[in-house]
Amino acid sequence: MSILTHPDFRFTLAPIDRLPGDANLIPGHPAELASWIWAQNKRGQETAFLEFSLEFDWADGNRPLELHVTADQRFQLYLDGQDVAFGPDRSDLGHWAVSSLTIPVSAGRHTLTALVWTLPLASGPQPSPEEMDAEGNRLPIAPMAQMSYRGGFLLCAVKPDDEALLNTGLAPWTYRDLTNAVSMKRVDNLRYHDIGPSFTVNVAQWFGSDERKQAVVFRGPLNKQHTGVVRQGWALDRSYLPEQKRVRLAGGKVRAVRIISEDSWREGGQAESIAGWQALLCDAKLVEIPADTNVEVLWDFEEYRCGYPLIEIVGGECHIEFEWAESLYECAADQLLTASRSKGHRGEITGKFWLGFGDAFNLPKSSEILTAPIIWWRSGRYARLRIRSGNEPVSIRRLGVVTTGYPFNLDAQWESSDTEWDSIMPLMAKGLEYCAHETWTDCPYYEQMMYVGDTRLHGLSNYACYRDDRISRRAIDLFDWSRIGSLGELVSERYPCHLRQESSSYAMMWVWMVHDFMMWRDDLDFVRDRISGIRNLLEKFIPQMTNEGVLGQIAGWQFVDWVKGWKSGCGPGTREGDSSILNLHLVLTLRCAAEIEAAVGEPIMQKRYMAFAEDLMEATLRLYWDSERNLLLDSRMSPLTSEHAQVLALLTCMLSEEHEAACLDALLNADLDARCTIYFSHYLLEVFARYGQSEAYFEHLKFWRGLPEQGFVSLPEAPEPARSDCHGWGAHPMFHTYASVAGVRPVAPGFRQIRIKPMPGPLGFFRAEMPHPLGVITVSGERVDGQMTIKVSVPEGVKYEIDETLC
Repeated sequence: MSILTHPDFRFTLAPIDRLPGDANLIPGHPAELASWIWAQNKRGQETAFLEFSLEFDWADGNRPLELHVTADQRFQLYLDGQDVAFGPDRSDLGHWAVSSLTIPVSAGRHTLTALVWTLPLASGPQPSPEEMDAEGNRLPIAPMAQMSYRGGFLLCAVKPDDEALLNTGLAPWTYRDLTNAVSMKRVDNLRYHDIGPSFTVNVAQWFGSDERKQAVVFRGPLNKQHTGVVRQGWALDRSYLPEQKRVRLAGGKVRAVRIISEDSWREGGQAESIAGWQALLCDAKLVEIPADTNVEVLWDFEEYRCGYPLIEIVGGECHIEFEWAESLYECAADQLLTASRSKGHRGEITGKFWLGFGDAFNLPKSSEILTAPIIWWRSGRYARLRIRSGNEPVSIRRLGVVTTGYPFNLDAQWESSDTEWDSIMPLMAKGLEYCAHETWTDCPYYEQMMYVGDTRLHGLSNYACYRDDRISRRAIDLFDWSRIGSLGELVSERYPCHLRQESSSYAMMWVWMVHDFMMWRDDLDFVRDRISGIRNLLEKFIPQMTNEGVLGQIAGWQFVDWVKGWKSGCGPGTREGDSSILNLHLVLTLRCAAEIEAAVGEPIMQKRYMAFAEDLMEATLRLYWDSERNLLLDSRMSPLTSEHAQVLALLTCMLSEEHEAACLDALLNADLDARCTIYFSHYLLEVFARYGQSEAYFEHLKFWRGLPEQGFVSLPEAPEPARSDCHGWGAHPMFHTYASVAGVRPVAPGFRQIRIKPMPGPLGFFRAEMPHPLGVITVSGERVDGQMTIKVSVPEGVKYEIDETLC
């Protein structure tokens, strides 16, 4: 294992020196003093792969190289061939991320190189004629999470004395046009898959031409606009995220080697061949492939990985395909293999079929070792390597994955008498971390996009288990900025995203995210900066009340949960404007907003939102309470019931004792029509913890306990048949282990006051250690003669109370 990224490469900029409303009017980010460059005769909207390069002499070896860098759409920056930074961190045009780097460098001659690529964006849900080829097939487009103005590259020295030496537009930057070395195809066989195309790289063309041209300036420095006319395009913003980690990994297990075939797989192959490939992975011993041979290797990482293929090869010409899959698929001989088929046990391959995607490389004959170029990262548990050699043998010198992801370090620790559950906790941490990159992602394999509902759950696990919260801060920022692009001024359901998706239910949850941050982290200034967005959002919902005092129809996709029988995750009445569930979403949003207003010193707004919440709760109970069955209906349009309605009602803390007891009894005993799936189970577990229902709580964890027996190495999106095998929202029981079982919860903004109410259930002992803004919280419990004794340690100056009623 080798770590590629340097820990000192990125530093945080001082605050931008302008008002937000002066973006692209007045220079505020230092990089706005540099120019953007691109290739000659390219407009900037078409597909392009360009390698920019600059040679320079550095006089002072005691002084680091300091610079700002960004590009549209993606860049990979290298210094003297060493990996420095990949970026920019995904954002929108109004907050375009700039990486600011400090790099130790010796005196002498050096070379900066930047691979920059850009792809066309989709114009809408249905392709335009320009997005179709002559045969009527859709052309490849950029990843859906990628926003873009046009192709461009910018690098700016931090020190004014270095500007002529380094700045794009001043220094003699050149480029090689690699566009023709890359061909692409859409991935259309994996249901909804939107992370961009598969790439095929002609390595001879990629490395073969030394022809360089002078880069041209197409956008100069930002000059102060005295008349208020805004310059279009990127408004540069600082990036406060750390560099994504990149680590070379091999290892894992070669499960099968065979001649290339479309048949189902069988474990094994020739023992000598299997051993040779295994030695390549584990001992870096080369594999020789004879001339005129085709071979495919099924590589099981034995864990989930996100990363770039790493291939080093020498010898004759060959074609290599490196594809990724989360699992193999079960399919009968008379059935069509599709991504809707069952995957079965994730660790089994015999009798199963490959269905994945990835990239390919056409490598020329070479007496020197060639390294396959990397463009964009992929993910999965399995890799299928297909190699077709030419009329000369080739040698695979290295095979691996350059893993990528947010550089999290787990700060929380847990141990208990339940060794089975203790073994599940690392699985949940890994599942969460696999979904952490430049943003939180719903799933790394299929979408790589950040959704509000998913991200709220990601954030809670982040706060309870990790000290580093920058990615969750970034999420709150991004969703706040997303309101700008909505005609209804909603928070976007997913963001960044070049095709906007609206959801009123998810938009409301953004306020819950801000409230979570306020309680778990001590930064009221950050929360205060969100106030205008919260008010703007709520003031759009309040006028949508009907004369009955509840919500009518609301905009966008009214997603609640992936319940079987609900159309696209929408419960009864949600589309028609007659839903208790959506009204309860708004009650909870108003309550969160009221508490945020109180915390930032706005009692008038607090009272306003609480008054609306109380009125809405009263109307919801009046219209949707079924007095005969003693529970909440989902809608007046049908007699259907759900756990979701009862759960949300209980979480409002606004029920009478009679209604509270009835909703809880319905959850525990009634035969409700709709049950919470993995995602919404977070809210169900919240109720069980709040009301001390330890038996129901621990019973509900059976799903997660069963994952290893099914071969999962990450967290599925939904119960079988699951599309995605890696969905971070499924890690919420990790949050609950600390917040519900150990029972540690903030009861005042900034985590300044803590209530510790353990719910150990059947545990004989447990010990939880959690990060706090001021230090570490430790809670332990040990059962002696049937009595659980609790011990607590908190940081100095933190107030806490212990409630042992559930012990």
